[in-house]
Amino acid sequence: MSNNFLSSISCFSFILLSLILVRKTRNVTTPSLLNVHWAFIAFSIMKAIAIAVTLSMNVFPLGDTMVSPILKVISEKFYDLSNLFLFHFGISVLTCKTPLKINYKIFPLLLLVVYIIFNFMAIIDAETSRKVIRYGFGFTGSFLASIGFLNLYMIKTKSKGRKYFLSTMICCTALLFYAVTEILNNSFWFFPVEFLRLLSALALLSVPVYIVDLIGEDRNRRIGYV
Repeated sequence: MSNNFLSSISCFSFILLSLILVRKTRNVTTPSLLNVHWAFIAFSIMKAIAIAVTLSMNVFPLGDTMVSPILKVISEKFYDLSNLFLFHFGISVLTCKTPLKINYKIFPLLLLVVYIIFNFMAIIDAETSRKVIRYGFGFTGSFLASIGFLNLYMIKTKSKGRKYFLSTMICCTALLFYAVTEILNNSFWFFPVEFLRLLSALALLSVPVYIVDLIGEDRNRRIGYV
């Protein structure tokens, strides 16, 4: 299978992920749960746009025209924004049942301001900035979300035993798998990195199925195990 074909399926997977999340958001009323959903929705939309722009450049090569570098910048910026929202998602899942209060309207704006400062004031070079975004926000956000789901499971076991063990493991595995593929630059063993990223995108489709069950619609604030 060609890289373009794998990328097109990945793009469709993130679009489908956002649609599933939007549909599930209609029945959500708890602010913390709404915040988790919208952070994940923003991540999936930004990721889909980044992949779509990159795919269009590969399918319709523009050579040395002025449009090519513009599309490349657009792809990179949307990719960076997706990782910022993924970090926001991770923090939201991790703190949704703790007494730690986060202004969910201000927090993503602060992340965006930091990103703009780093880019437009040229505090660090572009290559280093991409690594910071990928490792510091993409990998970390996905990892924190998996830890957050484990914490939610530990809270659930107090009242409902191990009912949510399987759903927790599925969510954590999907997020950790995505975190690993996020930092891969080359093939792993004989698996192309594009194929692994496709698998991680498909794995993330399982997460919205269990978010409501794991976080719950109750408004009780509990410290949990984090």
